[in-house]
Amino acid sequence: MDSKEAPPEILSVEITHGTAKARLKGELSINTVDTLKDDFFGLLNAHEIRLDLSDITDIDSCGLQLLVILHQQACLLDRRFTLTGTHPQLEQLLAIYQLTLPQAVPAEFAP
Repeated sequence: MDSKEAPPEILSVEITHGTAKARLKGELSINTVDTLKDDFFGLLNAHEIRLDLSDITDIDSCGLQLLVILHQQACLLDRRFTLTGTHPQLEQLLAIYQLTLPQAVPAEFAP
Protein backbone atom coordinates (compact mmCIF):
# COMPACT_ATOMS: atom_id res chain seq x y z
CA MET A 1 0.00 0.00 0.00
CA ASP A 2 1.43 3.37 -1.02
CA SER A 3 1.78 6.13 1.54
CA LYS A 4 -0.18 9.21 0.62
CA GLU A 5 1.35 12.59 1.33
CA ALA A 6 -0.64 15.80 1.41
CA PRO A 7 0.41 18.30 -1.24
CA PRO A 8 2.15 21.36 0.22
CA GLU A 9 -0.67 23.60 -0.98
CA ILE A 10 -3.02 21.74 1.39
CA LEU A 11 -0.77 21.24 4.43
CA SER A 12 2.36 23.18 5.17
CA VAL A 13 4.54 22.15 8.11
CA GLU A 14 7.44 23.93 9.76
CA ILE A 15 9.33 22.19 12.58
CA THR A 16 11.72 24.21 14.70
CA HIS A 17 13.08 23.57 18.19
CA GLY A 18 10.70 20.65 18.77
CA THR A 19 7.60 22.60 17.73
CA ALA A 20 5.59 21.61 14.66
CA LYS A 21 3.60 24.48 13.17
CA ALA A 22 1.18 23.17 10.59
CA ARG A 23 -1.28 25.15 8.49
CA LEU A 24 -4.14 23.44 6.70
CA LYS A 25 -5.76 24.98 3.64
CA GLY A 26 -8.93 23.77 1.99
CA GLU A 27 -11.20 21.13 3.40
CA LEU A 28 -10.82 18.70 6.29
CA SER A 29 -13.47 16.20 5.33
CA ILE A 30 -14.16 12.68 4.18
CA ASN A 31 -12.59 13.74 0.87
CA THR A 32 -9.20 14.63 2.40
CA VAL A 33 -8.66 12.79 5.71
CA ASP A 34 -7.12 9.73 4.05
CA THR A 35 -4.55 11.94 2.33
CA LEU A 36 -3.87 14.02 5.46
CA LYS A 37 -3.76 11.38 8.20
CA ASP A 38 -0.14 10.25 7.72
CA ASP A 39 1.12 13.83 7.68
CA PHE A 40 -1.01 14.69 10.72
CA PHE A 41 0.35 11.75 12.70
CA GLY A 42 3.86 12.67 11.60
CA LEU A 43 3.38 15.87 13.61
CA LEU A 44 3.48 13.71 16.76
CA ASN A 45 7.27 13.49 16.38
CA ALA A 46 7.44 17.05 17.70
CA HIS A 47 7.00 17.87 21.38
CA GLU A 48 4.55 20.65 20.62
CA ILE A 49 1.98 20.72 17.83
CA ARG A 50 0.27 23.92 16.69
CA LEU A 51 -2.33 23.32 14.01
CA ASP A 52 -3.67 26.41 12.26
CA LEU A 53 -7.13 25.92 10.78
CA SER A 54 -7.77 29.54 9.77
CA ASP A 55 -7.65 28.67 6.05
CA ILE A 56 -9.94 25.65 6.01
CA THR A 57 -13.03 25.97 3.85
CA ASP A 58 -15.00 22.97 5.11
CA ILE A 59 -14.91 20.43 7.93
CA ASP A 60 -17.17 17.45 8.57
CA SER A 61 -17.39 14.73 11.22
CA CYS A 62 -14.56 12.76 9.54
CA GLY A 63 -12.29 15.79 9.82
CA LEU A 64 -13.34 16.26 13.44
CA GLN A 65 -12.58 12.60 14.14
CA LEU A 66 -9.06 13.02 12.75
CA LEU A 67 -8.48 16.06 15.00
CA VAL A 68 -9.81 14.23 18.07
CA ILE A 69 -7.63 11.16 17.41
CA LEU A 70 -4.59 13.38 16.82
CA HIS A 71 -5.28 15.16 20.12
CA GLN A 72 -5.72 11.84 21.97
CA GLN A 73 -2.45 10.50 20.59
CA ALA A 74 -0.67 13.73 21.49
CA CYS A 75 -1.92 13.39 25.07
CA LEU A 76 -0.81 9.75 25.27
CA LEU A 77 2.67 10.76 24.05
CA ASP A 78 2.79 13.74 26.45
CA ARG A 79 2.82 16.21 23.55
CA ARG A 80 1.32 19.69 23.70
CA PHE A 81 -1.45 20.10 21.11
CA THR A 82 -3.09 23.42 20.23
CA LEU A 83 -5.48 24.55 17.52
CA THR A 84 -5.45 28.09 16.21
CA GLY A 85 -7.72 29.89 13.79
CA THR A 86 -10.68 27.59 14.16
CA HIS A 87 -13.61 27.50 11.76
CA PRO A 88 -17.32 28.08 12.62
CA GLN A 89 -18.17 24.59 11.35
CA LEU A 90 -15.62 23.11 13.76
CA GLU A 91 -17.17 25.03 16.64
CA GLN A 92 -20.59 23.72 15.61
CA LEU A 93 -19.39 20.11 15.40
CA LEU A 94 -17.67 20.36 18.79
CA ALA A 95 -20.94 21.63 20.29
CA ILE A 96 -23.04 18.91 18.62
CA TYR A 97 -20.77 16.13 19.86
CA GLN A 98 -20.10 17.86 23.20
CA LEU A 99 -16.34 17.79 22.66
CA THR A 100 -13.53 20.20 23.39
CA LEU A 101 -10.12 20.58 21.82
CA PRO A 102 -7.37 22.86 23.16
CA GLN A 103 -7.41 26.18 21.38
CA ALA A 104 -4.85 28.94 21.60
CA VAL A 105 -5.89 32.27 23.00
CA PRO A 106 -5.64 34.91 20.26
CA ALA A 107 -2.67 37.21 20.79
CA GLU A 108 -4.90 40.22 21.44
CA PHE A 109 -6.45 38.40 24.44
CA ALA A 110 -3.29 36.81 25.83
CA PRO A 111 -2.02 38.10 29.19
